[in-house]
Amino acid sequence: RSAVFNCLQAGSLGEAQQSLQEAMLLNVPKDAAPIDDLFDQLVNQLEAAGRDDEMIPLLEQALKRQPKNAVVHRRLAQLIAKQDDCSPEEAERALELATTALQLAPDDAAVLSTVGRAHLRAGHWQQAIDVYQQSIDLRVKTELSVGSWVFNHQLAVARADQALAAIELGKMEQAKKFVHEAEGGLGHWAFFDESVLQDQSPSLRDVVKK
Repeated sequence: RSAVFNCLQAGSLGEAQQSLQEAMLLNVPKDAAPIDDLFDQLVNQLEAAGRDDEMIPLLEQALKRQPKNAVVHRRLAQLIAKQDDCSPEEAERALELATTALQLAPDDAAVLSTVGRAHLRAGHWQQAIDVYQQSIDLRVKTELSVGSWVFNHQLAVARADQALAAIELGKMEQAKKFVHEAEGGLGHWAFFDESVLQDQSPSLRDVVKK
């Protein structure tokens, strides 16, 4: 634990990852948090550094140790579904993981959002729209951060993915509605260029122009 902490403090993510993997081989109870907050810190730092390919093996190890940990299921599903080259098999795996996470944490809006993204990647267009709407409704009902930048960010991602699903269903008016709601939440298009737009569908800008 101390070795992982020291490496994280020094920003040595590679060494922290190696130390954490060694720690995960120790006889730690499988229902414990994944080497407590150090695991989450490392995963968060790898994500911030854009090193998603290094996060997946860590989460796979954590999943074997903790098959009933909703957070591990969700984060692994999220990473798999996030990949631009996500294959149909990977999309189904992401959906399976996200569905399990939802069974373990049925009142978690973040889990619902991940299920929505997995449905989108799997080509389940209407299911993606419906589940994302459930996640939005739950956030509005339960979160204290409604109207904050974080909430608007999450809303924009959900609405953009809903728009992409609507495009695939040929529901262009509904897609426009989703896009306008996402734009209203953030107030500018630069965010869409960097974080929300997906390569697999027509530009959301084009949807608005039609």
